[in-house]
Amino acid sequence: ANHSTTFQSVVVGCSLYRQELREYYGFLYNIVFELLNNEVKHAKAQHVLLQVIELEDGFSIVLEDDGIGFEYHPTATQPTNTLGLSGIQFKVQHFGGVIQIERNSPKGVIIALEIPLPPV
Repeated sequence: ANHSTTFQSVVVGCSLYRQELREYYGFLYNIVFELLNNEVKHAKAQHVLLQVIELEDGFSIVLEDDGIGFEYHPTATQPTNTLGLSGIQFKVQHFGGVIQIERNSPKGVIIALEIPLPPV
C-alpha cells in the first residue's frame, strides 16, 4: 500500500511571538500536529493543504485533503487518551473555539477551526 502525499502549507501572520501566550501556542501546535498525524495514518490522501491564519482575535486553522473521508460523530464514545478528533474538539471548545468538519468535493474532508485568543 505504497502511496505518497503532497503536503502544502500556507501561514499568514504568526510573525510576533508573545511570551504570555506560550501555552496557547503549544495548544495550537498540538492541534496542527494531530491533524497532520491523522492525515498520514488514515486519510490516504494524495494532496493535503494546511492553512494557519492569524486573525486579530485568534487563529483559523483549515485542513483540506482529497483522501477517503470519514464519518465523524462527536457524541459517539471515543477514546480520550489520544488527541484524535474528539480530543481536538474538546481542546478547541475549552478555548471557546469552534470546529467544523465537512466533505470536500469530490472526495476528502475539510476541517476548519476558529480559536479565539485567551484573555491575558
